[in-house]
Amino acid sequence: MVYILIFSLRSYYSVFNIQRLSWAELRQKASLLPGVHLVFFALNVVEFLGFVFTFRPFLALPQDEVLDSKNDPENN
Repeated sequence: MVYILIFSLRSYYSVFNIQRLSWAELRQKASLLPGVHLVFFALNVVEFLGFVFTFRPFLALPQDEVLDSKNDPENN
């Protein structure tokens, strides 16, 4: 049953000459980052940025001095 579906879809795509939908599929013969390599490179860049933003200069750290409730201007 699955083979019938696959062959019917294959003939459907060949009859109507539908272009490949994925950009990675279009770049299979590219000289720089072909196909799937481009996708995984983008994922690695996002992961690297997430890793870099965990270092101390980028973290949102609490302030050293916490206002006491008696020094808070709203609670006089």
